[in-house]
Amino acid sequence: MKTFSLTIMVVALITLFSFNVCQAQGPYGEVNFIKTMPNMNESFLIDMKTSRKLADARVANKTINSWQLYRRTLPRGSSMDYNYATLSVFLAVSK
Repeated sequence: MKTFSLTIMVVALITLFSFNVCQAQGPYGEVNFIKTMPNMNESFLIDMKTSRKLADARVANKTINSWQLYRRTLPRGSSMDYNYATLSVFLAVSK
């Protein structure tokens, strides 16, 4: 869990600092943690393909900067808090 959290923080920081510093407020991210039901991973991934298409359209419309899906692989088992996480990076808010 610590490794995944650290990875998310590094990705978010790299994403946030790669934009123009002259903006009024920097872009911000939103992380959603998702726990799938047993034997539902395949259905979930099919749904995420649709979500990816929607996110790509939002990037094209400049509603968001990026969208990523992460899969948690360790530790394994049904006692995990979550299986997947999504990161959405939104545009900066100008004043």
